[in-house]
Amino acid sequence: MPYEKGGRADKNGNRFEIRWVVYQLLQVLEEKIDYIILEALGQDEKGIDVWIGHKNGTKEGQQCKGRNGSKEYWDYGSVNAKGIFATWKFQLDRDKSNTVSLVSPLAFTFLEDLIERGKSSGGDTHNFYSGQILNSSKEFITFFENFCTAMSINKNEESELTKCISYLNRIIYRQTPDNSLKDTILDKIRYLLIGNEEDIYDLFTSWVIEGEILGKEISCSSIYVFLESKEIKLRNLTSDKRILPRINELNMEYEKSFSEIDDNLIFRNEFLKIREVIDIGESVILYGKAGRGKSGCTVDILNYCNENQIPHLAIKLDKRIPKGTAEIWGQEIGLPASIAHCIHSISKNTHAVIILDQLDALRWTQTHSREALLVCEQLIGEVTKLNLERNYNISVVFVCRSYDLENDNNISSLFKKSDTVINSVKWNKIQVNELSDNIIRPIIGTRYNQLTNKLKEILKIPSNLYIWKQLDPKRNYAECYSTSHLVSEWWNQLSEKCSMSGLDEIELNKIKSNIVNWLEKKGRIFFPLNILNISKSYVDVFFILKFFFSYSRE
Repeated sequence: MPYEKGGRADKNGNRFEIRWVVYQLLQVLEEKIDYIILEALGQDEKGIDVWIGHKNGTKEGQQCKGRNGSKEYWDYGSVNAKGIFATWKFQLDRDKSNTVSLVSPLAFTFLEDLIERGKSSGGDTHNFYSGQILNSSKEFITFFENFCTAMSINKNEESELTKCISYLNRIIYRQTPDNSLKDTILDKIRYLLIGNEEDIYDLFTSWVIEGEILGKEISCSSIYVFLESKEIKLRNLTSDKRILPRINELNMEYEKSFSEIDDNLIFRNEFLKIREVIDIGESVILYGKAGRGKSGCTVDILNYCNENQIPHLAIKLDKRIPKGTAEIWGQEIGLPASIAHCIHSISKNTHAVIILDQLDALRWTQTHSREALLVCEQLIGEVTKLNLERNYNISVVFVCRSYDLENDNNISSLFKKSDTVINSVKWNKIQVNELSDNIIRPIIGTRYNQLTNKLKEILKIPSNLYIWKQLDPKRNYAECYSTSHLVSEWWNQLSEKCSMSGLDEIELNKIKSNIVNWLEKKGRIFFPLNILNISKSYVDVFFILKFFFSYSRE
């Protein structure tokens, strides 16, 4: 839709500006800015659509431009024709603390580059002009000269170049995609307010268009009055005392599902790689073949987060299957809102981590598979939007088997970078491989040299190594040349020990069949204890023999 020229009479037609104003109102509500003024009066009105009052006492005059005619970008001629440079000079000159900005979905590359060069010059005019301007392309130099003309700057005088740098330090270009702005607003509404986000969005839109707000300073108290008149309540997750205890419970649930070898976590180089990614606020796809120790890597992430007081949440997706929406899923697992919003609420001034393990298991949930992946996609979108406003990012760690990551289009599409989303999540793929000889040799001990080469290779897989540590060390395992042989030997020894404890072998095999059948039917890697219908004596023996890692009584 073509946008009309600016002014109060045109607000109904300017979709982008209306959305931007609604977004700023929510910024006020979130206490990120002090106030906004839409279509101010007096000198503030000249060329400015929205004035923003920042927390440090400064003001930012914003001009919102949804389109530039038929062009998909901004250039000097287009901006100058709209009188934007003249407006900026006027507003910057009349108050040295003022900043100005152009808000638009379109790119303005030359202006962004010029602003960056001005800010990086450190106030050094020689470095700025001779080093950064004159060494640029002919087109960029022409843009700079035109900018100087529009701002009445004599580029040949050092004092004027100093003024130019000062201007550039107070000019901001805010590129905001129109097609994702509404989604960002809806996400923020979900985080801040209780109720249907579309309905609340419509109420804010009507307030901007029809409300008596033009020329008035709209602060948090003004918005509170508006919300109260519409019977809309604040969610206030930041002060919700339910979040942290429930997150701690979920993390404990996750940790109980992992069993260490010799009660120790085997150190791996992958640990360091993941920690480095988390430290810079980026996200991780942790992948590898079954049994390679991906869960061990996630436990190290938990340990690292605990050591450094980094808020975190770890969930096994096969046990807590995403359903409905991110909001609904969050409520289903006992949180008042989505996982992303809850983590955000307790980590405003630090990095945070969300771990979603067993992504590949969602393929096994049959009819729920697509729905579950859509919820994961929504969660990624929420994190992306939250990170745009955070000083410290939320990192997301997805854990998945190599086969599913490489062959399932629905899974791989989760991690495709969006061309329409600015600063979308940056994914680092980290593969978990077999253990090296140097790692397994000290774990196995003196028996290592007596093992066959085939068995040594098998034991490089952490899940196999775990089974090996449960076997009778006095027996010979030269015939074990595959994982299935190793598992069979383990089960035979379990059966013998159960028989020695007075348990019935027929009943034992029945238990095994029930477990296998349930896992195959449900597509899970855990099973609830109540499906077995067995006496406590069996449960106790299984735990002693480390056949069960933890209880699940669903």
